[in-house]
Amino acid sequence: MEQKRTINNKLSWVFTILSIGELAAALAIVAYGLLKGHMSGLTCNVIMGAALGIYWLLADVAEPFAVHRFDGITQAQKEAYVKYILLDLVGFAGIAYFLFGVGGSTSGSSGGILGAVVYVVVMKPKRTNQQIFYGYIDPEAEQTDEEESEEAVENTLEKPEKEQE
Repeated sequence: MEQKRTINNKLSWVFTILSIGELAAALAIVAYGLLKGHMSGLTCNVIMGAALGIYWLLADVAEPFAVHRFDGITQAQKEAYVKYILLDLVGFAGIAYFLFGVGGSTSGSSGGILGAVVYVVVMKPKRTNQQIFYGYIDPEAEQTDEEESEEAVENTLEKPEKEQE
């Protein structure tokens, strides 16, 4: 069991290094192309968008399956995984939109800012679902916190109505 865990940890590091390495390689290719004048802005955006997609596939899809992260997890953790990878994909799409908007902007418009906002907005729920999937947060406790928050809002909304009667 301990040997399997050690192998999975090493394999996880391999995926991390591959993911970061391919992003660094794409960035180096884009930088070189721009410095030498061989690439247009559109080509750079396509390369970086593809690199983000490959990063997502390696980090969020391939790595969990390769290191058997689904062995012995609950249904709530599986649901959290699906939410986590979809939110991460939306976040990466936001980054790509930001890069396309900022990189292709000739009139000084702030069209790419929407992509950055999307990325920032999805990070909190993505992080929460990621922690549930990895078992750092108990999904039942998370639901209890949400229910308590909803009850507090309902009680706050009901107080003025009771005072009016």
